[in-house]
Amino acid sequence: MNWQKCSEWRYNMIARTEMFAPLSAPMENAALSENPMGEGWHSVPVPDDAKHPPQHRLGHPSNKWAYRDAAGRLLFWIYRFDLSNGDKQILPLTFCQHTDGRQKWFWKALTAPRPIYNLDKLAAQPDAPVIGLQLF
Repeated sequence: MNWQKCSEWRYNMIARTEMFAPLSAPMENAALSENPMGEGWHSVPVPDDAKHPPQHRLGHPSNKWAYRDAAGRLLFWIYRFDLSNGDKQILPLTFCQHTDGRQKWFWKALTAPRPIYNLDKLAAQPDAPVIGLQLF
């Protein structure tokens, strides 16, 4: 990609105001229909009175990152576990609610589209320049 195309892409991304908009009903329904947690479960922002996340069989995480929505509400965690053989394991932890009202943590990722890390900080500074990268 040359610098001109990169600059055009950056301008288009910054100029897009809908990137922080809530999902439309069809997009939200599509995301819910492909639910990795199972029938009837959907991810919700973590309520203040939610039970503490469960401990994973890998033990205590060496690090964890909170993903929040544009309003700053906690959506899910990403945990890093350092294994005894030197490897690492990165796992998502998502809070969900069933259509019958039950609530539960799942060691699974949200369905797409997923929020970007520090979305709340980006939303708080809508005029700030942002460089987006995708690593393969």
